[in-house]
Amino acid sequence: MRDIGRALGISHVTVSLALRNNPRIPEDRRREVRSKASEMGYHPNAMAAALAQQRSAFRKHPVTSSLAWMNFWSPHRELRVHGEFDAYWRGACRAAEHYGYRLEEFACTNDRAFLLKLAGIFRNRGLSGILLPPLQEHSNIIPFDWDRFFAVRFGSSVVHPPLHLVTADQSANAILAFKKADELGYRRIGFISGGALYRARLSQAGYLSQQYSLPGSRRLPILQLEKNSRSEDLRHLRQWLKSAKPDAIITDQAEAADLLHTCGCRVPDDVGLSTLSVLDGCCDTGINQNSFEIGRLAVITLVSLIHVGERGIPKIPRHTIIEGSWVQGSMMPERHHSKPRGTGRKKRGIRTGSTS
Repeated sequence: MRDIGRALGISHVTVSLALRNNPRIPEDRRREVRSKASEMGYHPNAMAAALAQQRSAFRKHPVTSSLAWMNFWSPHRELRVHGEFDAYWRGACRAAEHYGYRLEEFACTNDRAFLLKLAGIFRNRGLSGILLPPLQEHSNIIPFDWDRFFAVRFGSSVVHPPLHLVTADQSANAILAFKKADELGYRRIGFISGGALYRARLSQAGYLSQQYSLPGSRRLPILQLEKNSRSEDLRHLRQWLKSAKPDAIITDQAEAADLLHTCGCRVPDDVGLSTLSVLDGCCDTGINQNSFEIGRLAVITLVSLIHVGERGIPKIPRHTIIEGSWVQGSMMPERHHSKPRGTGRKKRGIRTGSTS
């Protein structure tokens, strides 16, 4: 870096900042430094950089700076009422502390004047790392000075900015839930979804991929609840139960257990039930999305961006997805099939014999 500085007539500190894409150095100068570095065959010393990072992470007083958690919910406290999002926060806090940071929550409004002021506060405090937790609705965040910051988002509700993303693997989780229901002996496995399609499309895709592997007689249509009114949801649910005749249901809706009870459908006596989120769902059986790990990995991703100097909106956003794990509870017990008394024939729609 000193050689590059001498060649350009600038200090090695300026070279270092330029190579880390620091906005304190004008963009023209940064391009000039990168071009000269490439011409002179400069390569960073990865081992030395890793050692410096390790010293920073494990020093006696580890908290050296803050990372921002920008909460756009209204009211703001509602964000972490959700178990999944609270686990994001806790995992992120743990990783931030490990790497020498403190995670600090900022109550935000999607207002241009507010965000301009907040960006100035971040710059004055030397706060350069930002985490964007999920929004209440599928939405954009209005223009912000992203080029000065390192940022990572959670989930698909944040449409813009298209930052690097860490989230649950909803498609794989639905596949896992389906396979577990099948292993437990259920033969007519349905899916109840609802709300915004952007949230449900991946889990529905996973469910449908398993349906297509079945014979036509075992394929059930997805019940998409519109959630405009409870009476309408109950009417559609009754019709679906009557026509589809499921013996197991996978759902992404916290209201599903209550709706089934209102329809006179007993869980698990009449139908087994599993949820795609045991933290925020309606029952004790289903998918643990490993949200603590999602929060932890988001901070690791953010720290790596800080380490290599990748600020702003990336040209090619990376999506890191975390697979969930199965939680066996009481609401989808193993189902044993037996032959009807006095006959050697199979029951319609139910396979004879015990399946595990």
